[in-house]
Amino acid sequence: TRKSDRRLRSTSRLFPLINSALAQAKTDADKTRILLLRAKLRCFGFGTARLHFRVNSRHVTNGIRSVFGINSEHTVDKRTLARRMAKKIASEKPASVNFASLALEKNTAHRQMILIAQIHKYIDNETPIRMLIAECEDSIIPLGMLYLARHYRLEKHIDISPLFETASALNNAGRIMDKLLGYDIYKDYVRERGVFAVQTGFSDA
Repeated sequence: TRKSDRRLRSTSRLFPLINSALAQAKTDADKTRILLLRAKLRCFGFGTARLHFRVNSRHVTNGIRSVFGINSEHTVDKRTLARRMAKKIASEKPASVNFASLALEKNTAHRQMILIAQIHKYIDNETPIRMLIAECEDSIIPLGMLYLARHYRLEKHIDISPLFETASALNNAGRIMDKLLGYDIYKDYVRERGVFAVQTGFSDA
């Protein structure tokens, strides 16, 4: 965690070196090995491209409950809540975290986000990480995850991926996505990422 000019968090610094090595390679075998290395770096970054974090909707709800006044009886009108969430996301100031924050945090969704923030800070600052939300049956949940992403300065670095695993969730998936894209803040997030990630089937499959 010490500051160092030698720390590599982006593969972009390596490609000129790899291309130079490729130009100087003497044999086809050497060229093949260098080309494979370059391809792997482009696909996987420093290894975090295959990382897949998982929370369920209850974790997300618990993580945003106090911020948005969500109670266990769900008496808050969801449209009113969603509008409040969209407004809060737009104005949210990012928090600074470290490994002590990770040790002290009890909420699962916040712990996951802090860990991703630390990976982004010290290991790989360019490769996106997939954030799967299991049991996702409402647009409030991905919107809540976007709030957490904004809170930890990660909205440009994670792909929020609602998992539609039940028959009900699959039937409602189009409606949920349509609602999400009805909020400019989520539409802007998707536009920035260049992808709307979803997953289907059971999360242990």
